[in-house]
Amino acid sequence: MAKKISELSELAQANVTDSDFFAIVNSGSTKKVTKASFIASVIQGIKDFYTYDYESKINTIVTSDSYVEVSRLTTLSRDAGTYSVTNSMMYSYDNTNRSAFFRFSLDGGANWNEIRKEPKDNTDKLPESYTTTIVRTGADIFDIIIQARVEDATDTLTIYKLDIMLERKK
Repeated sequence: MAKKISELSELAQANVTDSDFFAIVNSGSTKKVTKASFIASVIQGIKDFYTYDYESKINTIVTSDSYVEVSRLTTLSRDAGTYSVTNSMMYSYDNTNRSAFFRFSLDGGANWNEIRKEPKDNTDKLPESYTTTIVRTGADIFDIIIQARVEDATDTLTIYKLDIMLERKK
C-alpha cells in the first residue's frame, strides 16, 4: 500500500505516492525526483567515491643483480581519503642458496621497503603479498613501483603473476 508523501509535513504536494516519486527537502525547498533517478544518482556517487586502480603483469623474468622495475601503477589525481595498497605475486627462484630481492615504493621511488627471500626448493612457486594503508589529506597522484633483482646474475627469478591494487576505503 502506497503512503502519500503529502502526509509528510515537509511537503506541499498532494496526491503523490512514494511509489512514483521521492521528495528531497533542502533548506525549505522541495524537489521531486523519480525513484529511478534518485537511486541512479546515489549509486553513481558511491562509484565515484570508492575508486580503485590496478596493474597486472604476467611472466616476467629477472636475471639482473641490480634492481629492475617489474611493474608500476601511476594514477590520475585522486581525492583526499584513506587508501589501501596491495600487491601480490607468484614467483619462483632457481637457486636455493641465494636470495631473491623485491622492493616496493609508494611514492615514486623516494622511499623503499625491501623484502629478501631465500627459497628452500627451486621448483616451488611462492606467493608474496604486501598491503598497507595510505592517508591523503589533499588531492594527490599515486606512483607505486615494484622492483626485483637476483643475488647473482647467473640466477633466474620468474614472476608468474604480479598485481598492484589501489582502493579508496573512505
